[in-house]
Amino acid sequence: MSMTKKSILAELKGLKLQDYDIQIRKFYKDAEGDFLWLYNFEGGGFNDVWAKTKEQAVAKASKSFSTLIPKADTFRKCTWEEYQAQNRMGNMMSF
Repeated sequence: MSMTKKSILAELKGLKLQDYDIQIRKFYKDAEGDFLWLYNFEGGGFNDVWAKTKEQAVAKASKSFSTLIPKADTFRKCTWEEYQAQNRMGNMMSF
């Protein structure tokens, strides 16, 4: 089940502060205001692209590769830590 912000807020309504915790993630952003978007390809593999919006990220990634097709539903903004984790995974896969 996919949870939306609205459904999460509805679920929290009426709970005491000690009944839940809110996590805040700071997305990785460059000096121009672009976010780093992680995504997967159809058939396997992953990459990243800088863009302000998801639509721009999908468009940029689609133009970048002639044989690989990015899966639009996998695009997500990432934190610095998530980016580093992806790099570690990529490095491990290359051995």
